Amino acid sequence: MKDNRGQVWNRGASIHYETVGDGAPLVMLHGNGGDKEDFSGLIDYFLPRYQIVLVDSRGHGRSDTGSLKLTTGLMAEDVLAVMDHLGVAEAIILGFSDGANIALELAVQAPERVQAVIAVSGNTDPKGMRALPYLFIKLQYRFWSFLEKLGLPVGNRPQRYGLMCWSPRLSGEELRRIDSPVLLLAGTRDLIRTGHTRQMAEWIPGASLVLFKGAHHRSLFKETDSYIRQIRGFLKEYDL
Repeated sequence: MKDNRGQVWNRGASIHYETVGDGAPLVMLHGNGGDKEDFSGLIDYFLPRYQIVLVDSRGHGRSDTGSLKLTTGLMAEDVLAVMDHLGVAEAIILGFSDGANIALELAVQAPERVQAVIAVSGNTDPKGMRALPYLFIKLQYRFWSFLEKLGLPVGNRPQRYGLMCWSPRLSGEELRRIDSPVLLLAGTRDLIRTGHTRQMAEWIPGASLVLFKGAHHRSLFKETDSYIRQIRGFLKEYDL
């Protein structure tokens, strides 16, 4: 089993990655405020069939924030840089939350590099979030930005909360151009509005949609077997 880790420089930031296994490439992308360790409990579900490529998103884990404004589009470019470094021509992309948004950005930006997308609890517009969580995030962004202007040590919190305020911005027209298989997974009590998830499924040609009754935003990590069952079925359907 291959086990490798390193850093890739892209657009003013050092991006950390780790690979596990020897099979077909499967890139895993974590959510806002997390890092690649979030997937530690999921890796064994995919071995030995897949080579897992774990990436710390820009501004998270061991990856630099850099000086550029954080967007899911920029983060998608970072993933492509890691794939280029590893010699991965195309891969299955599995993303959670902001990682799901990055996965969809990749399917729009570089369709030739994406075999399939598994997007868990993602959104294509900040207003796809439920009203109260979205308001909380905007207030957090203003709070940490204010402290930053005062010269207080706030880390990259303004950038991370800002990311959720202004990104992603994928239009229906862009989503209609996605030509790889897409599986959308979400909970009916998710941070993302169910209506928004359904709209995403309507825009993306041939997208598969599974809504888990009563599941929350992080249920992927609490009810993992149920999610994995759907993911495996999807991968088997497309012989991936």
